[in-house]
Amino acid sequence: MALIVDAVSYAVSVTSLLLIRTPEPRPQPAAKRHALTELRDGLRWVLRDRILRALALIGFCCNFSMVTVWTMFLLYGTQDLHLPSATLGGIFATASVGGLIGAVISRRVIKRFPLGRVYLVAQSALLLGPTLIVTAAGPQPVMIGMFVLSFFTTSLGLGVAGVIIVSLRQTSTPQSMMGRMTAVFRTLLFGGGALGGLSTGLLAGQLGAKGALTAAAIGSASVVIGLIVSPVSRLHALPTAPKETAAAHVPHAGQRSSSAHR
Repeated sequence: MALIVDAVSYAVSVTSLLLIRTPEPRPQPAAKRHALTELRDGLRWVLRDRILRALALIGFCCNFSMVTVWTMFLLYGTQDLHLPSATLGGIFATASVGGLIGAVISRRVIKRFPLGRVYLVAQSALLLGPTLIVTAAGPQPVMIGMFVLSFFTTSLGLGVAGVIIVSLRQTSTPQSMMGRMTAVFRTLLFGGGALGGLSTGLLAGQLGAKGALTAAAIGSASVVIGLIVSPVSRLHALPTAPKETAAAHVPHAGQRSSSAHR
């Protein structure tokens, strides 16, 4: 039943996309493009920019942490704590609520406080949230409450930070490099999640579910050090958008590949 409901939600999403009637300009015909060259251009662009480089590395670590913790919590909750499926579903549902609230309040928070400080606090909440799971103790209702708080805090931070991250990525990249920059980020973010899933099995096999969760929480918390020294955390506002010609210094990023492919 849960899978059916999920499938219906995707059908609603497809329908909403089909109802969009905003006209978009046709891309200009371009010369033959080379995928490897464009991938190299995108990676070079991200690694040379200190803001994009920091966002990519922290994002990789955050996705690695979230997938690892969420997957291992299922093992811990079912095998060690013997929580019913309805309870586990309710705990995970709080994450969706936290993410929604984070997205809603992000604009007000960013207007009121320096951009970098908001990013630091939001990402720290995401990275430190797993510690609430491994430190939960006492009667089962108390532990469940801490689990709920952990997932809520993590997704709340993600909801706020996500708005900042996407805005910084877009303002730091000219339109001609937007598609390649996005491809690099998606590769790193999804790659971090995939490696997090792999580490779940390896850690759980060696340490057990609770031990693996503890190791993941410690690793996640240690990323906060990198977050503190990140140049993103020192920003007061969005940087000035680069000129379109700024992409010209990237080798192989000439006119033949200037049409962004998203």
